[in-house]
Amino acid sequence: MDYELDIVAQKKVRVQPHVELGAADGYVLTRSLVIVPDSVVIVGSQTVVDTIQRWRTASVRRTDLRKSIVELVPMERSPIVRVLPEKVLIKGVVQPLAEVTYYDVPVRIEAQLPPDAEILPPMVTVIIRAGLEDIEQTLDSRTLPVTVRIGQQQVSSDAELIEPSIVAPSWVHSVAWQPRFLVYRQVKGALAGSAISKDASP
Repeated sequence: MDYELDIVAQKKVRVQPHVELGAADGYVLTRSLVIVPDSVVIVGSQTVVDTIQRWRTASVRRTDLRKSIVELVPMERSPIVRVLPEKVLIKGVVQPLAEVTYYDVPVRIEAQLPPDAEILPPMVTVIIRAGLEDIEQTLDSRTLPVTVRIGQQQVSSDAELIEPSIVAPSWVHSVAWQPRFLVYRQVKGALAGSAISKDASP
């Protein structure tokens, strides 16, 4: 009778969520999915364990959410390895969708313009859509959560209209701004071009 022996080994691997969360109309998921713990231990034959880089959760689908969700989700089962722990905690943050408008947001020029060039207008209106609680916290702190920028790669000698880049935190659901495009033009007799990282506003 022949025998084939293998060493029992264990390995910590990342959890791969197989989770789909969807907010109801008028609500928004405001954060990335949180998983606790974010890794599990796989125990089994070393030959098998060495080939595993991550382990999926069981499939979970929750839609029409109107409040944050915290739920224990089982890990996928296997007949050849053991997974510890057998369940992980998932958390999705759901908030009512809200909107706030910021007027006269300065356009930050992060490019070296020719001496006879200018970009207009120097300010834009920015509309942010995000979770109500996140917007309220931002308003309380009296800070501007977005930056409107124009980089060197966006400026060329033949460009007449430039679409600025908007930098916003991850909790922002969507951003719109007006005007959508800025005018880049040559002006004879203009003063020396803007220095790098200088605001476009006077």
